[in-house]
Amino acid sequence: CAVLCCAVCGGCVMWWRLCIAQSPGYGASDEEGRPMVPVEENRRLAVVYEMENEITRMLRAELDKAQGFFLQQVHAFEVRLGHIAEEADRLQHMKEHEADTQARTIQKADKVLERSLTHMYRQLMMLDNFAQLNYTAFTKLLEKHDEMTPFKKKAKFDALLHASALHKRPLIKQLITRTETLFANSFSEGSLSRAKAKLWQRQHDDWDWDALHIGLFVGMAVPLAAFLLLFFIGGKVEDLKYTPIDKSQYVLPVYRLFGIITLACWLWGFNVFVWHKSRINHSYIFGFDPSSTLRFHRIFKMAAFLTVLWLLSFVCYLGDSGAHFDLGIPVETWPLALALTFLCMFFCPFNFFHRSSRLLLMKTILSVIVSPFGRVTFLDFYVGDVLTSMVKSLVDFQYTVCFYTTGDFIDSVSDACNTPNKVLPPILSFLPLFWRMMQCIRIFIDTKRIHHVWRWKHMANALKYLVGFGVILFSSLHENLTTVSYSDPDAAWDWYRVMWVFFFVISTLYTYTWDILMDWGLGQWSSKNYPLRDELFYSRHRWFYYYCIVSNFFFRFFWTLTISKAVPVETHISSSLLGWIAATVEIVRRFTWSLVRIENEYLGTSDTTFRDSDFIPLPFSVNKVSRPAQNLELSASADLDSADDFSPSPSSLKSSWYNETMPAHESFSDSEEGAKFASAGEVATIRARTIWNEHASNESDAIIN
Repeated sequence: CAVLCCAVCGGCVMWWRLCIAQSPGYGASDEEGRPMVPVEENRRLAVVYEMENEITRMLRAELDKAQGFFLQQVHAFEVRLGHIAEEADRLQHMKEHEADTQARTIQKADKVLERSLTHMYRQLMMLDNFAQLNYTAFTKLLEKHDEMTPFKKKAKFDALLHASALHKRPLIKQLITRTETLFANSFSEGSLSRAKAKLWQRQHDDWDWDALHIGLFVGMAVPLAAFLLLFFIGGKVEDLKYTPIDKSQYVLPVYRLFGIITLACWLWGFNVFVWHKSRINHSYIFGFDPSSTLRFHRIFKMAAFLTVLWLLSFVCYLGDSGAHFDLGIPVETWPLALALTFLCMFFCPFNFFHRSSRLLLMKTILSVIVSPFGRVTFLDFYVGDVLTSMVKSLVDFQYTVCFYTTGDFIDSVSDACNTPNKVLPPILSFLPLFWRMMQCIRIFIDTKRIHHVWRWKHMANALKYLVGFGVILFSSLHENLTTVSYSDPDAAWDWYRVMWVFFFVISTLYTYTWDILMDWGLGQWSSKNYPLRDELFYSRHRWFYYYCIVSNFFFRFFWTLTISKAVPVETHISSSLLGWIAATVEIVRRFTWSLVRIENEYLGTSDTTFRDSDFIPLPFSVNKVSRPAQNLELSASADLDSADDFSPSPSSLKSSWYNETMPAHESFSDSEEGAKFASAGEVATIRARTIWNEHASNESDAIIN
């Protein structure tokens, strides 16, 4: 021990002499005998001070940009309000002197003037919020800077903030008051309270037409579903024209495929509806483009339309093949027509059926497939998880392709696609788990610079999918290599069957525990909402969390069944019916899981290492900006009624009153570019970036990033 201690001490002394005592500048002193700072320390301090100077320059530049944009918008609104006030005076003069001869013109001008003032008022309020958000952002940035660095910058920068136009905002408040007064005198008999109520009331949007379409499609789907139910209850569905093979069982996988896709559309719409009502900004979490984000009623309309197509095809097939009626069309046509319709709608290159959303889905699926070789986002994670729940649909897709490419749907005695395939179904079950595991490994590699224990959770997540491989492997080996008869009670369990049960239990418990603790962030025993967590968006429906915890345990077993090629346990249920039940239960479980998963991600408690987001939308509709030769005008929006909506729908409609009443030589430029307004809830970093150009022909974006 003594020798070892001496060796360690000697090594420490040698290291100190070699690495520290002989370093440049160590022990040096100036002419007055004061110790000098080492050269490396001087360089480090120089870099730090240079960074501080750069931060100061950036803050000043961003403040100038935000303030400049704000003042130009105020000036544009002031000019615009002056023109509207002049036209309001002209309209009042027409009411007093030409009411009899110009009645229709006056009535039309009244509506246009009211709409123009309403749009302008809401744009003024948005501009006022813009100034407040940026002022708060600078304040919080400086507070965080002073908290994390020894340089106290806030006290010096506060003078600039208080002197800026973003602080008091007297000009914008005067414009708001003038707009309220003008509206009150024109449409509310001078009452400011009534004028404010009218200016803030919600306007009708495209939800009315979408509700009509949803009602129309649901009304068509209800009788079709009743027909389908009567066919099964009547017991005549089995009396088919085909002999000796019951052809209906061969078509059921085709209808199951598109039925699960339709159900997924309904569940996705329900998720968006719940997030909308609960103020969860799912567009920000997924990184959706605000210009192409579908609101819940659009998704419901699409799902209702797909439901009508699916039910119509299924009813016609069962009715015609069961001799309930004769439509004069070969029965093989109905499932083929359904498949072609779904494929055409999904791959249609024209701007039809929400092309931007379809392109985003295709791009995301491709990104999931090549996840080991590209950047992985949260949207890729989510779609990868959904694909693991649609393993049965992937197998059905393979069967559908085989069914229609081999001619099996025409040959009534062919059984090519129903011949047990020993290779392809296991591979299709394996691929979603493999893609998801590769995503976890990719994130682990991308975060190698982050030395934190939670970085290894991605490898633990990858291990979860690796355990799922065992379920697929041993279920396939059992079906292909074993001839155990379930009806024989004396039949011994072979080791394939035992290993399948082992991995089945381990995979289910592993994934269930991961869902509760990691994906949902529940199980916090020290929480005030024991045993959930401190922050709950669905706090009014706390029972929902307990339902998810309990149901997820049982439904996870169905997920393990969907990735198994065969079930090595006797269930006394036909494989076709069991496939329907397992696929339906699993897709419902997945979208129930996503409600709590996105909530946890939005709360920021899921320990996400990084986020790459292109759009951080405001909780109300975005607007557009156009810049003429001298001025920037904040154009009116026709869809500003969703001030409480976290899913912005960008709509631009310049005030028709303004376009009609402004002389040609005074009108602003018609060309417009979108201004993306950004907010992340209680965000502390908001920058306003405006690109100013001396050339009048170039237009600029006003971006809060």
